[in-house]
Amino acid sequence: MARTSDPVLAERRRRAILDAATRCFRRHGFHQASMASICAEANLSAGALYRYFPSKADIIAAFAEEDRQTVAAILEGALTTGDLALDLRKVAETLAERVAGDPSGQLVAEVLSEASRDRALAERLQAVDEDARGRLAAAIARAQRRGLADPAVDPAVAARLLFAGLDGLLIRAALLGQSNPIAALEDFQALADRILALPRATPQQAGAASPAETLP
Repeated sequence: MARTSDPVLAERRRRAILDAATRCFRRHGFHQASMASICAEANLSAGALYRYFPSKADIIAAFAEEDRQTVAAILEGALTTGDLALDLRKVAETLAERVAGDPSGQLVAEVLSEASRDRALAERLQAVDEDARGRLAAAIARAQRRGLADPAVDPAVAARLLFAGLDGLLIRAALLGQSNPIAALEDFQALADRILALPRATPQQAGAASPAETLP
C-alpha cells in the first residue's frame, strides 16, 4: 500500500486501480492485460501504480481477496434467522443474482483457476476462505444446539461441503452460462437439507405401532 497522509485518497486510488484492472482483464483477458494497459486505463503513471501494487499478481490477488470477502460478508449477513437451510438458500440466491448481474463473475472463476498454479495467490485466498468457512461452521454448530441441524454432522465438514456446492453453483453460472438458476438453487437447497437435516424419526420413535404389534 502506498504511503500517504490521506488514507481516504489512498483507498480511492487503490479502488480506481482495481476497477481499471478489472476492465482491462475483461477486454484483454487475464494473462494478456499488461501493467501498462492498467496504468493507461487508471490514468496513472507507472510509478504511482507500483506504489500501490508492485506487480500484476498483487492486483489479481487483491481482486480475488475482495471477491471472497464479499462472499463472506453475504454469508455473515444472511445467517440470521436460525433456520440454516433457509438462510443458505438466501446466500445462494444473493450470489447467483450477483453473478448474473456482474460480468466479472467469469474473471473470478479464472482467478480461482490461476490459484491452482500460483502458490502465493492460493495462500492469500486460503486465509479468506478459511474465515468464511469458519463462520459457516459456527452457524451450523449454533443450529445444532437449537435442534435445527443433525447433531451427528461435523460442522467443519458440512461447511466445506456446502461451500463446494456454492462455489460450483457460481462457477457453472459464470463459465457455462446456465440459464435456469431456479433449478440450480433447488439443487443446492436439496444438498443443504440432506447435509443439515435432523435424522428422520423411525416409526417407533414417532409412536407408530411396531411390526409385532400389528400382527393378528
